[in-house]
Amino acid sequence: MIELGNLSVKNANTRVDVLKKIRSLAEALGYDPIHATRIEAIVSEICRLGSDGEGVINISVAIDNMGGRSGLSMTFLSRGATTGLPGANIFFDVFDIDQTDDQMVRTKTFRYLPDSAFHPSDDFIKTQRNRLARPSRMQLMIDLKDRNAELKARAAELRAAKREAEAANEALEVRVNELDDARRAMLNMM
Repeated sequence: MIELGNLSVKNANTRVDVLKKIRSLAEALGYDPIHATRIEAIVSEICRLGSDGEGVINISVAIDNMGGRSGLSMTFLSRGATTGLPGANIFFDVFDIDQTDDQMVRTKTFRYLPDSAFHPSDDFIKTQRNRLARPSRMQLMIDLKDRNAELKARAAELRAAKREAEAANEALEVRVNELDDARRAMLNMM
């Protein structure tokens, strides 16, 4: 098995990005546009059904070997059930659904590659891994906004800490002045 990468579907934006990556991979593996679109559509349905509202779906993508032939293998981990996909078990050569020990639903899919003699080169594998790992513009913007919010919160905390330190410094100066006045008063009494 050649691991190509892991994808995570967290919301509608990431789902669109994941679907584009899956379709691009399918086309790169030699599937015709119709089959690439069907793979994309079934992955979309698995993600929709498996998200169970707001759940995250993790997808492991690989090129696997079964019966002496290579194929596209995808394993989906989700909280929601992915039943109700009658076309999926017909389209994929292997389509299994089971439940893990931690109550996750694991959906395994496998479809033979159109070219039975296909053996990916190291460059092909590296390119596909990089494509799958590359975040989308939308994800980069979301990450940037999140980081910006964290930095703003940290800056507010630092400003508040600075104000507290300045107030403590002023109180300390007042106390030092009081002590200095008391020392002078004591020296004057002697």
